[in-house]
Amino acid sequence: MRHEYPLEQLIAIKKQRLEKAERNLLEAKQQLEQEELALKRKMQECREAQDVHDGTVLHFYDVFQQGLSSNEILQHKEKMKNTLEKVREEEENAQKQRTVRDTAQAKRQDCQRVVQRKRVELEKISMHRKEWKREELLEEIRDLASEQDEIGATRHYMRQRKDHCKEGP
Repeated sequence: MRHEYPLEQLIAIKKQRLEKAERNLLEAKQQLEQEELALKRKMQECREAQDVHDGTVLHFYDVFQQGLSSNEILQHKEKMKNTLEKVREEEENAQKQRTVRDTAQAKRQDCQRVVQRKRVELEKISMHRKEWKREELLEEIRDLASEQDEIGATRHYMRQRKDHCKEGP
């Protein structure tokens, strides 16, 4: 007599949880990719701002050597100050984006650990189900063997009795 595995509902629940964890992992990977692209853009903007500032500084030195009035020097200094401020702003934006990217990376790693743990849990219960089925089959075989032994013993007893009755009085 075969029984249904008693933890079948638990397996279904664990499969659902694993699927949800895998969806979360996929979302975390996509989010990380987006954040990495955003970081690349921010780094590019930072490099461009640095290039503009470097160009401004070089231009200032070139025109300074040609001789400038104090008013023109002040204008160039102001321009260099503005471009340097823009570089600092872009570096700050890039640093903020690095933090966001690092957070997304940590979330992806957490999701990977959760998926791995869920897979292990499901594998353990699947192994338990296989073992349970094997034990059920062995018990069924033992019951069948016991039943066959009883049938054989009854037949033997019936033959002996029949033979004894023939010899009888």
